[in-house]
Amino acid sequence: AVIATVNTTPTVTSTTPNGRCGSGTVVLNATSSAGNTIWYSLPTGGTALATTNSFTTPSISTTTTFYVEASVANGCVSDPRTPVTASVYFNQVGPTTTVSSCGDYTWNGTTYTASGNYDQILSTVNGCDSTISLSLTIDSVNTGITQTEINELMADQNGATYQWYDCATNQPIVGETNQTFVATQDGSYSVNVSLASCDEMSNCIDLLFAKIDESTLEKVSVYPNPTNGLITIDLNEIDPKNVRVYNAVGDEFFNFKATEKIVVLNLKENANGIYFIEIETTKGIVRQKIVKQ
Repeated sequence: AVIATVNTTPTVTSTTPNGRCGSGTVVLNATSSAGNTIWYSLPTGGTALATTNSFTTPSISTTTTFYVEASVANGCVSDPRTPVTASVYFNQVGPTTTVSSCGDYTWNGTTYTASGNYDQILSTVNGCDSTISLSLTIDSVNTGITQTEINELMADQNGATYQWYDCATNQPIVGETNQTFVATQDGSYSVNVSLASCDEMSNCIDLLFAKIDESTLEKVSVYPNPTNGLITIDLNEIDPKNVRVYNAVGDEFFNFKATEKIVVLNLKENANGIYFIEIETTKGIVRQKIVKQ
């Protein structure tokens, strides 16, 4: 009698590829249904590199495919060999984003407050970083206004583009695009200042000058001007009612009912600059610009 034996061909039942950042060795894994798990560098032929389920590759600098087969003692071998990839990754540098911003700038959830070059790591894959860069210029604009005369305003920012507005209507005033604005009537005024990437609106400044009585103005003396701090108001025969002192941005320092026709004010503790004295009298309202230096 002849007895025939049928041998079962083994198979590679699973593989686990792997990767690393930069050159070096990579650990690959595979399992076989029976017998040995044998690793090669070629899909056919060649010399076995290792006989093991967990295979440490030679040092590699690029992504490389290795091949694995299952083999049993009776000579049966899985065919074809199963490819297993050892991936090599490298740090990735993305494009540089160039931005000009008026004020603080938020990029991918991070807020930057100064001009500069910044990097962000978006993700890490197998130990490698993916980096993007930001080249940031932060611009600023001064929206301050100085009252230079009782009916004149000047934007503090030099070298910009200007548009003056009537705050009562929130509409631009036609033709008023200079740094200095001269009002022709009482009102509240602001200026839109554009410079580099900034386009900002100032606060509103009130101008009240239409009620000034010129004859009354001639009779009131305010001196010395300029002053180092002490100011004398001589009303002559005009009866006073109220005195108010404020600076070029509208901050008030004095506001009191006057009882004498000669009033002395002390601004020595105040900063140097332009101040306005508003005197309400029985003959009308007088406003004078004073320079403290």
